Amino acid sequence: YKLMAFVFLLCIVIIGTVYVLSVVMLEPAYNSRVRQDLSATLDTLTDIVDEASEQGSLISYYWRGQPYVREDFRDLLNQKALDGTLQSSGRCIEISTSSGQSLIRSEALPGICLVHSSKVQFGVQDGTITSELATRLRLQTAVQGQLEQILQSSSTGSRQLVMGRTAGNGEYVVLVSTDLERIPQAMAVLTGQMSWVSLLV
Repeated sequence: YKLMAFVFLLCIVIIGTVYVLSVVMLEPAYNSRVRQDLSATLDTLTDIVDEASEQGSLISYYWRGQPYVREDFRDLLNQKALDGTLQSSGRCIEISTSSGQSLIRSEALPGICLVHSSKVQFGVQDGTITSELATRLRLQTAVQGQLEQILQSSSTGSRQLVMGRTAGNGEYVVLVSTDLERIPQAMAVLTGQMSWVSLLV
């Protein structure tokens, strides 16, 4: 009897440990990895802007009240993306003024970028099209100095992690975002499979 009880308790401990490691810890571990990758892209972008500002290079200029990014800075971003310094694939990237006016953006997501509620072809482009959400995120980042938020589409339920930071002595705001996979659905599937595992054990 004691041996059976010990084996039963041992099975419960094993099943519980597997459940915690494969189901409960799945979303935090995945989100942490995505956050690290996105933070690395954000670091690279802010470093590029900071370095250009420290060297006295003009990143943008105004024409008839509208900000525009300088061509040489656009070329620099393209070069950084081509040589692998700037990881833009699978990310939505934008640089704006601290007043919330978009300067340049690049969308390389499979679907819609929730920050802009749009989808454009891959490549660095002028951010003449904006959204109320994007403007709010820019201004919030400009005030707080940094930002981290999860956005969710009301129509598809897809989620994206967006991170932001000020750069260039606070004159610019950098936002980067990427998709978060359907972790809750995966957790539900794994939970269902764990019930079968417990029966087999």
